[in-house]
Amino acid sequence: MPTDELVRSAGEVGRCDHTWVTVDDLADELQIPKSTIYGWKCRGLGPTWTRVGKHLRARRVHVDAWLDSLNADNSEAAAEATATASSEHVTHTA
Repeated sequence: MPTDELVRSAGEVGRCDHTWVTVDDLADELQIPKSTIYGWKCRGLGPTWTRVGKHLRARRVHVDAWLDSLNADNSEAAAEATATASSEHVTHTA
């Protein structure tokens, strides 16, 4: 992962404000095996990856957007489950 110093020096040549994440970086951040990330990539899941030579990189902004979408999906699923559970527990009185 490039350091702030490298990003700043690249900015001198041409503005470069992209931070790149490696598979190792993401695996460490999420505390999961790299093989899980490679599996997601093969199934079209996870952030958008870019091949740089033989290396895979993802833009930090794409990783964050993907993680945010997971959080939103989980929130929607929880809300649906709660609504379903409450509608099933309707008590009928005579």
